[in-house]
Amino acid sequence: SGFVRDGGGDQRLSMVDVAVDGVTTYIANWIKGVAYSLIDSEMALRANSWDLVSELHMARKTNWDLLVQGIAMIGSKTDTRMPGLLTNTNINTITGTFLTKAISSMSDSEFQAFVQDFVATYFTNTGSTALPNTFVLPFTDYLAMQTRVPGTVTLLPMLQYLQAALDGAVRTKEAKVEIVPSAYCDAANNPAGLHYYMLYRNDART
Repeated sequence: SGFVRDGGGDQRLSMVDVAVDGVTTYIANWIKGVAYSLIDSEMALRANSWDLVSELHMARKTNWDLLVQGIAMIGSKTDTRMPGLLTNTNINTITGTFLTKAISSMSDSEFQAFVQDFVATYFTNTGSTALPNTFVLPFTDYLAMQTRVPGTVTLLPMLQYLQAALDGAVRTKEAKVEIVPSAYCDAANNPAGLHYYMLYRNDART
């Protein structure tokens, strides 16, 4: 049980049932080069206003950034061992009637029901062990949520109302849920052709 009796001579320590095991992580190497011709270098020298080599490597860096961004969200197009946030089969997915339309198109009653049950549903799906700190949604819906909360006469935008509701429900030390728009979550920009909404805890340890 972990309890000991100092005065009873029973000070043996109980052992915690934990162990250390290895985790296999797939690693892929990426490398690309850049090339330029003698004419390119001569033109750059004549212009004397830009660095040809630096510009080419900046373009290569942009190519790398876009690759990492795409793999992080939808995974590798050629290697199934590198799934993305939207394609990872280990993620608990909710389908059905919970979210059947864009948040920005909800009526007053639909929006209130969504706000009320959103974090509670996540908390239940984690076995009541964790609260979220990140909400990712389609970019189109994010932009459309700048309109006022339906059924009200105030100028409070839906996005601001949702932010306050999420922060109030979580109430962690940081007391803030980051709402992140992503173009990959729009149906036109992912292989499944679906609108994705993801609520999760962004924690490197878990």
